[in-house]
Amino acid sequence: MGGIVLDKKPVIYYLSYIFFILVIAILAVVVYHMVVLLLQQAPNAFEIRFGGR
Repeated sequence: MGGIVLDKKPVIYYLSYIFFILVIAILAVVVYHMVVLLLQQAPNAFEIRFGGR
């Protein structure tokens, strides 16, 4: 396992932490793609909602 010490904290803690990071990354990618699709399909409506001009 290299130089990682698993004595102070259980392995479940590291697994849950890695799983949490993966979930956040997947959600970020999904939201990014949805925003890109909105910008490509309806740029005018997107500017009206969030532009403020």
